[in-house]
Amino acid sequence: MDDTFWGLSATGWTAYYTLLTAGLLLVAIAAALYARNQVQIARAAQREETRPYIIVTAEPSPIGWRVMDLVIRNIGQRPAYNVKVSLTPEPVRANETPGAPISEVRWLREPIPMLAPGQELRTFYDAMDERLNSGRSDLPTSHDYSVEYDEGTVAAKKGKPDHRDSGVVDLNAMAGAMQPDVYNIHHVASALRDIKKEVAEMNRSGTYIQRLGNTAGRPASEVRDILDQRGPRTKPRSTVPEPLPAERSALRRLYDRFTGR
Repeated sequence: MDDTFWGLSATGWTAYYTLLTAGLLLVAIAAALYARNQVQIARAAQREETRPYIIVTAEPSPIGWRVMDLVIRNIGQRPAYNVKVSLTPEPVRANETPGAPISEVRWLREPIPMLAPGQELRTFYDAMDERLNSGRSDLPTSHDYSVEYDEGTVAAKKGKPDHRDSGVVDLNAMAGAMQPDVYNIHHVASALRDIKKEVAEMNRSGTYIQRLGNTAGRPASEVRDILDQRGPRTKPRSTVPEPLPAERSALRRLYDRFTGR
């Protein structure tokens, strides 16, 4: 009686099954390692997406694009703790405020306890018109920055920060660019302060501001005559006392401001 099956003996079939089992085991191990690697990649990607991320930039100030602010911002999804910033070379303004140079800003000198997601610290850097026209060669145009920070309030046991990032703050990034002037609430407040000064100047030696109440609905030529105290061109000269030159000039500026001249 033949003890073979499909040309293989019992011993041959045992060896065949052993090799097949080993192959399946290797495939299972490879699949497990691949799955583990994918999980690690997914976790790393999730940590990267949800980590704090600190940047340092020079940005146009809200009051106007010709004024630059130095800004540190957390653009990440988690709070950053114990944030330390270093700029090389140190920032310098064209016209430093006595006793308050930009290099002595506290968050440039001392660690920031915490920056929440989306939170920023901002300080005035310089007016670019003044900087470009200063004629000074010692004013830096860019800075290399490094920033260190942790993800938790407790320092890492390994004795180094959880994150260390670096980059460049380029003050000349917008060189040659043109932008329209956009007037905002800052310009409104500035105009109101000017008007307040002009009104105070007009009322310093009389109440000539009341003449503006007689200008409603009148042609522009009559309005300017009233403000100049010459009276309408087709009527006799006004009997109101002639204003002082400073008052006349202030009234004219106020009228031109309101009429857009």
